[in-house]
Amino acid sequence: MRWVPISFGIAAVSLLMLPDGLGYDPWSWMIWGHELDHGSLVTAGAASAIKPLPVLVDVLLAPFGSTAADLWLVCARAGVLLSIVLVYHLAKELGGRAAGVTAAVGWFTARQVAGYLALDGMSEPLCAALVLGAVDAHLCNRRRLAVALGALGALIRIELWPFVAGYAAMTLWRENPHSKARAVPVVALLATVPAAWLVPDALSSGNLLRSAVRATHESQGGPLATSHPALSTIVEAGGMLVWPLVAVFVADTAMTTVLWVKRRQLRATFWLTCAAWAWIGLEALMVALRVAAGAPRFLLPGVALAAVVAGGAWADLLRRLPSLLPRAKPALVLAVAWLALSGASVVGVAKWVRDERGSWASGANVQQLADQLPTTVKRLGGRDAVVGCGTIAAAPLQVPAVAWALDVPLGDVGIRPSARGVVFATDGQPTVPAGYARDYRKVGTVGPPAARWTELTTCWPDQK
Repeated sequence: MRWVPISFGIAAVSLLMLPDGLGYDPWSWMIWGHELDHGSLVTAGAASAIKPLPVLVDVLLAPFGSTAADLWLVCARAGVLLSIVLVYHLAKELGGRAAGVTAAVGWFTARQVAGYLALDGMSEPLCAALVLGAVDAHLCNRRRLAVALGALGALIRIELWPFVAGYAAMTLWRENPHSKARAVPVVALLATVPAAWLVPDALSSGNLLRSAVRATHESQGGPLATSHPALSTIVEAGGMLVWPLVAVFVADTAMTTVLWVKRRQLRATFWLTCAAWAWIGLEALMVALRVAAGAPRFLLPGVALAAVVAGGAWADLLRRLPSLLPRAKPALVLAVAWLALSGASVVGVAKWVRDERGSWASGANVQQLADQLPTTVKRLGGRDAVVGCGTIAAAPLQVPAVAWALDVPLGDVGIRPSARGVVFATDGQPTVPAGYARDYRKVGTVGPPAARWTELTTCWPDQK
């Protein structure tokens, strides 16, 4: 528990050292939290899917005004740090300090965890932390806490709900299958999860499955753009960790399976291995059925469990090596083994460094664009002038940031300019159709080339 305040403290300090611009979905959650705080919610026309836990947190942060965005970043980054701590802790419980260090480093260098997801305030690392916390609670025989943490995780990834429901049913059966008093709060908690996903959209947009439909849109490539989406999802999961850890995890899975099939022997990692593969398999199935987009971040809970198993398997191999090579000096054998793992991971780590450097540069641009939005709105005549002009169009990835700056619902900002209105363009997007181009006047630009707003409007004074 002491790591919770420490993680939040480090996350708060990170705002002074790292870019602090929110990503697309976190801005959307921020807007919905602000709307709920003011007694309304408008999800119609939004491209993001609603996620109950981030939105609930943003409702609590809404009274802090513009500071709420930074406070959400602190929560999201604390989730990243807690996930690293929990990966280390669980792997250490399995195989000692060597297992913990291996698993934690493997998880830290997992694709997007320390880069895009942490910098932009995405929620999936927090979901992974909640899953790992639930596993730890189970191992400590605190099963109701495990159910509660799992339910919170299911408010970030709905596909976690069947696992939590099954675990809760098993827990209730073992405690007392005939005790209604014990069952009521657990059943109520489980019923709250799907309601939290469906009811807000149903009441706001009139479409019970709006978020589910939006979640199937893959706009940046990924498994849905391939001919074999399920297989692509599994391959993508394998690319989340450096390949030596993936190889160790697969080999350990094979050994675990053989021991169970031939001897009905359950290794210490049996259920963690099953859970990791079950998550990855479920994500692959959802992509195959076209009910999920299969983005890499959706795989994180399963990848985190795989990192724990891989760390434990590596530590077990280190313990066995001296006996397998009795004539060699144990210290030399262990040193060579660590060098082999490090050397084999060099290419993967180098790619990770390149990717995260790119994420940091992108995060800096996102922050600059957000910081310049108030100036951009002012140059266009202010909020009321922009809203009253007509259609509001913005660069596709900047729609929620513009909606937040103008204090309008997400659906009021689009990506296609019309005959009358205002355009917030970056990197040349969106472009004004040729038929309307002569009616738009370029007000100017704000910001450096890599993070520049271009302002266009049909409502300049001499055009009224």
